[in-house]
Amino acid sequence: MIPVKIRGFARDFSIDQLPSGYVWNMIDYIPDKHGAKLEGRGGWTYLGDANPLNGTIWGGYHAPFSKGAKLLVCAGIGLYDQTGWANPDMTSQSVAAYLGPMFNSLKQNGVMLRDRVYFADATGIQYPKYAIYTGTGLVQIGQLSGPGTVPTATVLAVYKDRLLAGGQPSNPEWLYFSPLEGSVAFPNGPLGAWDAKSFIATSRPITGIMPMAGSVLVFHDGMIEKIRGAIPPETNVDTDMSLDVFSAQVGCTDPASIVPWQENVIFANPRGIHLTDGSTIRSLTDQGGIGEVWRELYALKRSGTQVCAEVYLDELYVSILTSYTGASPPEQRSFLFVCDLSQRTWYRFENVEATAMIRSNTGSEQVWWGVDSQNRTAGLSNRLARLSPLVSAQREADPDAPVAPYADVVDGDGVAVLPRMETGWQKLSRNEIEKRIRNIYVSHVTQSQSQPNADALKIGTKVSPAPYSAFTDLGNVPAANRYTRRRVRLGRPAYGLQVKVEQVIPTHVSCLYDIGVEAWTQDGTKL
Repeated sequence: MIPVKIRGFARDFSIDQLPSGYVWNMIDYIPDKHGAKLEGRGGWTYLGDANPLNGTIWGGYHAPFSKGAKLLVCAGIGLYDQTGWANPDMTSQSVAAYLGPMFNSLKQNGVMLRDRVYFADATGIQYPKYAIYTGTGLVQIGQLSGPGTVPTATVLAVYKDRLLAGGQPSNPEWLYFSPLEGSVAFPNGPLGAWDAKSFIATSRPITGIMPMAGSVLVFHDGMIEKIRGAIPPETNVDTDMSLDVFSAQVGCTDPASIVPWQENVIFANPRGIHLTDGSTIRSLTDQGGIGEVWRELYALKRSGTQVCAEVYLDELYVSILTSYTGASPPEQRSFLFVCDLSQRTWYRFENVEATAMIRSNTGSEQVWWGVDSQNRTAGLSNRLARLSPLVSAQREADPDAPVAPYADVVDGDGVAVLPRMETGWQKLSRNEIEKRIRNIYVSHVTQSQSQPNADALKIGTKVSPAPYSAFTDLGNVPAANRYTRRRVRLGRPAYGLQVKVEQVIPTHVSCLYDIGVEAWTQDGTKL
């Protein structure tokens, strides 16, 4: 029942005709990573200590200042210096130092030009602010000054030593260019007087900006434009820049989802998650077979939030938040989607609900994310957490040891990680003949520290290929310290079968290897 090699889950196909290597559903399992076909994910850990930041984490920037690297976090209306980010201990928690007021909210992470990090007000009321570190004392906050040609931008980018600014409420279609950093007239670049003619009028309000080699992608709602060239318009200067339509079919209104990867740009919108190399656009969700899942969930996206994304170890992590409760159907809850970018395959994690993601720019590769406050108490939300423990290998214990040395996998907020998966519906015979099914066999290793002898996996089946009907519970199989093949009784005829495996207790190892079916053919002349 389980393919030889599992690649991911898919829903854009008939449940009885899934491509080889795909299952119908897979949550909190990681496919083919550390020796098992499916292995439960690790538990995420907090980086920030038990004192939550003052409100939602909107974004930030891991800044390699010349005088020392800092992890800057924008939360609530303030800017914080989050310490402890370089500590190799993935369980330690550290304090965050308050630096000063920032904005009520941000649409994207900060951007760095030379030795300053710039942030934009999501509402476009205030001028952009910047952070600088001199090596002594705290990180200092400054603000670009007006009135004049300095835009009250909502989105920013850096291109060829200039700060690009867009989304100003009074001229939302204009893309502004700052003075050149290090120029004779304005050595401090954006801190100088912005030229009144240094802008390009695009076709629609600007919702995102992402530079590429030799060009700049300008995002709109339902449209993308591309600016080519190196010299922007200025007074008494001839520009070599040109504006062209890159796509009139897709755009992006979630600037926090726009991320670079290997000379490509990835972005999300209601139709899917897309990748472009500057010449063509491909839908990662459609290629991976989850386009329908994404579109249905995006329609439930919580008001006031946006999709955020980052890349870690060549895998894309995309968080989408919904307004769910404990009574909401599982498919309508917040999810973290994970895409293996080398294979274009997908799987999902629960209870990883990010309001923002910040990637590391120095040291070990890492992504930090802001923990959402919905359905969490004040002490467990609005704190920064680490992403890397999610994909760390689980550690098996010596099955003959009297006490397992490893703790069960639990997220930082105390929620146990309980993976589950559903196969596709598979015919048991090439011909339209029923088979008498006696037993289902599950091969697994599930070691539990807290409940070593308890039932660990719940097995359910469906004999009808109706994709969203309920499963019939067959019973549970106990935890196993060694590789074990367990049997559950079905005892009925069927043309085909779909199997669900759901973990019901926390474990420190959860590996699923195979699902087998014991069946024999009945008289083919009988209906």
